[in-house]
Amino acid sequence: MRLSELVLVVAEDAELMQSLTTALAVHDIEVVSVMHGEEAIELARARLPCLVLIELYLPGAMGGFEVARQLRANHRTSGMKLVVMSAWGEDPSVVAEGMIAGCDEVVGKPPGIERIVELAREALRACEERAH
Repeated sequence: MRLSELVLVVAEDAELMQSLTTALAVHDIEVVSVMHGEEAIELARARLPCLVLIELYLPGAMGGFEVARQLRANHRTSGMKLVVMSAWGEDPSVVAEGMIAGCDEVVGKPPGIERIVELAREALRACEERAH
């Protein structure tokens, strides 16, 4: 399955969502944003982004780790780079839970914009390489 050169931001925090969306767009990175885990799953299956940035705590029944688990378990979405953002991103138990859920990385919240842009560029490069 070919992933698209797209980043999906999944965040409850409107300010975080806006800052990430703006920062990525300024760097000419296509980005879409949703607030709920269920929406993220549907959009990821439809649009196949290279990178999914997921806030740990989301409104509704599905949190960030569950989004990661479901994306990893589906053959269409299993190759996406998954990064969860958490205020406890440096806590070893949170990082371990993220790895068990299938995350590629757990970062602190708020994440540094430079790091997010770097992650996006890495994911986009990897998608491009897989396409050739």
